[in-house]
Amino acid sequence: MKKLASMNHAWFAIVVAIGILGAASSAFATPQPGGTGTLFGANHAFNISAPEGWVLDTQVARDQGFYMVFYPQEQTWRDSPVIVYGRSATKTEAVTSIEGQVAATLALFRSDYGSPDIQAKPYATWKQRDDLEVFLYRYSGDRWGNHEVVGYIEEAETINFLVLNARTQEALEQAMPAFKQMLYSYRNLYASRSEEEVAQAFAQWSETAETQQLASPEYHQEVTGIVGTTMAEVMPRCVAWLSPLGPESGINLLAVLSPKGEVEHLWSEQTTALSTCVMAGLADVQFPPHETDGGFALRIPIQIVP
Repeated sequence: MKKLASMNHAWFAIVVAIGILGAASSAFATPQPGGTGTLFGANHAFNISAPEGWVLDTQVARDQGFYMVFYPQEQTWRDSPVIVYGRSATKTEAVTSIEGQVAATLALFRSDYGSPDIQAKPYATWKQRDDLEVFLYRYSGDRWGNHEVVGYIEEAETINFLVLNARTQEALEQAMPAFKQMLYSYRNLYASRSEEEVAQAFAQWSETAETQQLASPEYHQEVTGIVGTTMAEVMPRCVAWLSPLGPESGINLLAVLSPKGEVEHLWSEQTTALSTCVMAGLADVQFPPHETDGGFALRIPIQIVP
């Protein structure tokens, strides 16, 4: 990964080679004890961390549609008596709430998965933090004899949830403390923005970004260096979770840094799973403080090439 200065305009660009990403992303193919995963898509992104004694695995269950799974460190995904995986469901006209998502899940299992006797009952409500309330449901009666507890968290556009699946009631109960720790670690990284809002932000801040770059070249160089270093860490993780990227993919980001160096605003002209993941990786980066009134605007074009 490298930063290139354009000959035709003032913006720097981060250019990423697909081959390099493929090699770097292989580091995420092995289970990570205590690892933190980001489940993301075009309308969601959230972190979950593995508690002590558990591993995060982002590869083992991809063919089953699970991109963030957890299991005890001494076990494997295939053989473990208890597993946990994260999912997200987009809200629709028919499903607008957690209760609606539960009803839709029951209907799907009864109609498509041969489980006419499956039931779901409210299990508990956990107020993990001031900004996080988790609603737990206990599922039973599927045709496989699974024991499950699902923790649901409602966001603006999605219902995000974590599923604890066990082969026995005893295994379920033993895993509940670890499951609670995972839910407590939940952190939403996605902010819903309309196309109009994004367009207005780029129109408002793009010229400001160019002016500030020319007025503060040393600060601009410092922060773009931090962006480049961050992308070297973030991009392999994002790409490891996605289908193979085609050539000439790209993302255009715009950030506004507060005087303290925090990311105050962050927009993307694209709305894709990749852009959501990259934005999640940048959101918490601490940049150096500055004295620019109103915030320091930074354009971040990212180009992915063969």
